[in-house]
Amino acid sequence: MLDALQHNLDSVRRRLRLLETSAGTSLLFCIAACLFIVMFHADRWLAFSTAVRGACLATFLACCAAGICLFVWRPLSRVRADREVATLVERRYPALNERLLTTVEVAPAGSAAGMSASMIGALARETAAASAGLRFAQAVPLGPHRNKYLAGAAALTLLAFHAVLWPGGLTTWARRMFLPAADIPVYARTRVWVQPSALVVPRGEGVDILVRTEGQEASSATLKYRIGGGAWQSAALSPSNTREGSPNVFGFRLRDLRETVALYAIANDGRSNRRTVRVEERPAVRSVRIQLDYPDYTGRPDEEISASAGNLVAPEGTRAVVTLTATKPLERAILRLPDAAETPVETAGADARFEITVAKSGQYAVELVDRNGFTAQPAPSYAITAVEDKRPEVRIASPNADIERSPNGWFDLRAVATDDYGVQSMAVQYRVG
Repeated sequence: MLDALQHNLDSVRRRLRLLETSAGTSLLFCIAACLFIVMFHADRWLAFSTAVRGACLATFLACCAAGICLFVWRPLSRVRADREVATLVERRYPALNERLLTTVEVAPAGSAAGMSASMIGALARETAAASAGLRFAQAVPLGPHRNKYLAGAAALTLLAFHAVLWPGGLTTWARRMFLPAADIPVYARTRVWVQPSALVVPRGEGVDILVRTEGQEASSATLKYRIGGGAWQSAALSPSNTREGSPNVFGFRLRDLRETVALYAIANDGRSNRRTVRVEERPAVRSVRIQLDYPDYTGRPDEEISASAGNLVAPEGTRAVVTLTATKPLERAILRLPDAAETPVETAGADARFEITVAKSGQYAVELVDRNGFTAQPAPSYAITAVEDKRPEVRIASPNADIERSPNGWFDLRAVATDDYGVQSMAVQYRVG
């Protein structure tokens, strides 16, 4: 086939790709814009949570990715045969009398089509002469793609309408969707933030709630909160509750929390994101294991004791390795002994392990700190009782009084010794004369 004819057919292919990809892009823009606007209005009414905004982002990106594959990549990667392209040109220019279509069919076949090379060449030259003044690219009709372009234009108009009616609204929703973890309030004339002083508090403690507004000034605000699975409650906040004299800052305190609290704030037409204050128990001692290494003088074997408390009763000099198991994982622990500096304790998960040498009676305490910084209250405190090693007692059991014997006489001597840890050896000392 002549290079001129092939060049003209390639121009048709390029125009087909251009129209199909541009029309597909326009349709994709329409779908994405409509989805974005629907999400924007739903968020204005429902104030999506972080999880829902994350799901919206995943859905939006998935739709865009699918649209790119279907409407952009697919037309770009499609291979169009010469016959298909020639059919479009013949349909646009019927004066060719199917010369172009015949040429592209017989040229690849050669002699197999029953025509010599010279005949094929003559046909190609005739076709090239007949199509010399024709613009092949104009053979690609715009009509099948017109609706897609109109859809894109309509979507652009809709976005412009929203930009005029809700200035900043779409960009706010875009930031909320693409940054789902950020505390960006719902679009409104009055933007509202609710800021708890802590997101995790120990059971029985309270939390300070700060409500801050921007934009249209709010003379009052309402705090909505729900404790556990109960009903939503309201607390009206007025300028008398404001801090630092600012009319745009309101304060409230939730006291004696026993369950996790969900909350959000409303001021004018604005609504904050929902926040959660989690309630957790303070750390406490669940169980105690004590390994006792008794001093040699006791003759007692080492032993391990499991108990619910860490009180120590052991002979003086006993080495005790204490392992306290808490009700939750620990960040750190501190051992406090009488007449000694505070000592950091080795922790692993919920276990705190330390060593005490029993020297005298007294008390020891262990400060437990969990990963939220909560301490056990009061700090676990246990008694140390050092058992004194008493002196052994010895007595002569027989004879039990002074006796007299003749020279070369004899008598039975029986001595008894007792000790709190047993007698290892005993000797009798005597003097004759």
